[in-house]
Amino acid sequence: MTAPLDPAALTCTTGAAGVVPIRTVEDCATLTPKVALVLGDGALAVEAASALATRGVRTGLVCTAPRPLYHALGEVASRMVTAHLEDAGITVLGGAQPTRCSDGVLHLADGSDLPADALIVAGQATGPGEQLRLRSALVDVAVLGEPDAAEHPGTRQITLTDPRHQRYAQLTINDHKIIAGVLVGLPQAIATLGLLHRRGQYLPADRLGLLLDLPPRPCSTDTAPPLQDAVICLCNNVTRRALAAAWRSGARTQSALATATRAGTGCGGCGPAVQELCGIWADERQAQEAAA
Repeated sequence: MTAPLDPAALTCTTGAAGVVPIRTVEDCATLTPKVALVLGDGALAVEAASALATRGVRTGLVCTAPRPLYHALGEVASRMVTAHLEDAGITVLGGAQPTRCSDGVLHLADGSDLPADALIVAGQATGPGEQLRLRSALVDVAVLGEPDAAEHPGTRQITLTDPRHQRYAQLTINDHKIIAGVLVGLPQAIATLGLLHRRGQYLPADRLGLLLDLPPRPCSTDTAPPLQDAVICLCNNVTRRALAAAWRSGARTQSALATATRAGTGCGGCGPAVQELCGIWADERQAQEAAA
């Protein structure tokens, strides 16, 4: 594994752009460069570069690894993270070897020179097996469980690769529960799967729908469960029937239904569906009262 970048390893001369080591992304909040270079391979480096670019700073991300988060995510997923960052205007340079900085220029071992107002060193690396939830407005990334989970007896893997939209998921499952996972560009799935993993709960049958946040598939056979038994809240296994019963008992808002049934108190992804049901049932009740 490539060693994390160390600000002490950079030789800087008088008048050079400041080398700013950071420990959290909040350390970038007071920096006001026009052009910034972030040095690092891990989550902190990606978060810092994302935060600067979101503020309109021309930002480059310089990695000693082939790509950002390469060691934590692997080849395919780290390539997709890179694409998200580049789509946001961040210049990503992988496999770089910074040597020194002078007069506002970062010099690399291959002879390249990169000018910048600030050199921000995010030296914390993110290695294989580390739990990860990236805090970035540009790309959603999560790593769950342990890297050797796939070697456990009885496990199987599900992989989704969507190059067009730069989305990726690899789930390791045992006994219908997620024991490890790598996810990129799937914010709803990250929230739901993270909760299911923490609670040790079973995955729903429609794994593809869960990953892609698809609406429930229509019943295609007579043996399929009726509409009232459709699960609206996957996190807490709350059916439409349970929501309807709570609504008839007086829980007439999304917040009241959450209190009565816990629907929407997990990842929150079912909130719009619960709100829509409130509207449907309110309209039905109004029509019944008007007809009486």
